[in-house]
Amino acid sequence: MKNARLMLIKFENSIQQHEIEYFRGAIINSLDEKEVLFHNHFSEGFRYAYPLIQYKRIANKAAILCINEGTESIGSLLANHNHEIQIGDRIEKLQIVKVQAFDYQIQVWEPMFRYHIRKWLPFNQENFQEYSKLESIAEKCVFLQLPLISNRWFVT
Repeated sequence: MKNARLMLIKFENSIQQHEIEYFRGAIINSLDEKEVLFHNHFSEGFRYAYPLIQYKRIANKAAILCINEGTESIGSLLANHNHEIQIGDRIEKLQIVKVQAFDYQIQVWEPMFRYHIRKWLPFNQENFQEYSKLESIAEKCVFLQLPLISNRWFVT
């Protein structure tokens, strides 16, 4: 069995759902060295892997979730004592409220589990036009399942 290390850093700072991308950009810009796990870009392209540092909004507050190697890389952010960042048009001084560390054992289960997806927006302008051209319900269902299976679209 494999273990997964997680670290959740919660901030006092409130952000709106649409500001998560600004929060991510502000964190990346505040770093002296641009570590790939913070942004998943190499100079020659993208890091095609699950993001190990994720920017979240939990209970209307900014948060960062770090997974495995991301828990080690986050030290470069925490070591930076100047936590003033720009989110959209405003300057915020980040105030850490809570840092939680978790260690989960990863294992395979026989029974199936039910889960729910919240706040999923299946369309952007391009894929909605594609979807509109489909005729059968079966084609439309397959079309909507693809991004859930393969994370094919980034909907803005």
